[in-house]
Amino acid sequence: MRRLVDVVVVLATLLLSSLMTVSVLVSLPMPLNYANIIVLPLLLGVGVSFNIYFVMNWRAGQKVILGSATARAVLFSALTTGTAFGSLALSRHPGTASMGWLLLITLFFTLVASFVLLPALLATLPQLGSASTPVRPVAPGPF
Repeated sequence: MRRLVDVVVVLATLLLSSLMTVSVLVSLPMPLNYANIIVLPLLLGVGVSFNIYFVMNWRAGQKVILGSATARAVLFSALTTGTAFGSLALSRHPGTASMGWLLLITLFFTLVASFVLLPALLATLPQLGSASTPVRPVAPGPF
């Protein structure tokens, strides 16, 4: 992303969604077992992609993040992914079902962090969306 501030904003939303997921795990009798460990890479992949879309739009000068076509695309993508995770949650195998429920919970909190925390963070950082800080193009070459 070439800017430390952009990376911190993306990672802050991932950290918040991870903390919310862990807090639900602690409050519910849902153990974190070997079947559920696969949730962490999926959380990182889905959460990073959603947040990068919003940050790149913000860099391009888009000020209204939640009213954009990107927000609708992220929501519909999450609904599609949630449908797949929900089918895992309905499995008869207890390990697969617990993984599906944890994936649904994680996806929900990833969306909450992306739609609530990320716009708030970007609103506090006006230099991300200003035209005075252009994104440098990548120069081809060995360095």
